[in-house]
Order: sequence, then C-alpha cells, then structure tokens
Amino acid sequence: MLAILTMSISPALDLCVRNLAGLDHQTLMLTLHHIRQNQDKLGVSLTQGCSAGSIRLTFALNPEAPHPPDALGATRTAGGKILPDIRIFTQSVSRMLPSSGPECRARALAKVAFHELSHYLRQDGGHGHGLDQPTFDAQTLLSLD
Repeated sequence: MLAILTMSISPALDLCVRNLAGLDHQTLMLTLHHIRQNQDKLGVSLTQGCSAGSIRLTFALNPEAPHPPDALGATRTAGGKILPDIRIFTQSVSRMLPSSGPECRARALAKVAFHELSHYLRQDGGHGHGLDQPTFDAQTLLSLD
C-alpha cells in the first residue's frame, strides 16, 4: 500500500519593522499581532527580524511625494517589480478612525499593512475585493474579519 503525505509549506519571511511614526509600544505590538494572525491568508509565515532579505515595514507619519496626502500605505517599485519596502502612513489611518484607542488603531494599521504585503507577495499592483480593494473606509478598517 502506498501512503501519500501532503503538507503545506509556507515560506518564512522576515519583517524588519521601523517605527518612524513613534507608535506607542502597545499599538505596535498589537498591530504586529494582527498581521501575524492573518498570515495564512497571504500563504506565508512571518517572523520579525532584519536581514538583507527582509521585507521592510515602515510606519511613517505622513505620505511623501509621489503619494497623495491621504494615502494609507504604499509600496515602492523598480524595474517593474514591487520591492520589499512597505510604508504605512499612521496619521492618514488615524484621521479615518472614530476612536484612536490602541486596539482600534492597531487593527486598522494591520489591515493597511496586510494590503500592501499582498501587493508585494503577489507582485501585482492591481486591486480586487476585500483587503485587496483600492480604498478603505473606517468600517472596513475596524471590522474584525
């Protein structure tokens, strides 16, 4: 008798987190928790660490050119490729929220980070539905799914 074992192997990826926005410790840790909680949707296993192959996840206060002033997040591109350099603009996200408590803010920041991570991992700048939609409202950012 032949037994076949199948298993899913998710690549492990390091996130090198830079907190240029000065997020408080609780909000930052909750944000990373929410990102890791949904990593299976991305098909990866995320760990925190900084190396040459890491995805740089930067929390910055405000978007800079060429991004519009209300951008929530962004990736960088070069030579037609989406680079492992993700920026989340904390003030743009916070302005959309009716409450700025750590849990609400972390959930919203994680959703924006997840959206940008999806662009990088898919190597596709296009948008779709759910967390891949092109714009978010406060309700979507704060929802529990």
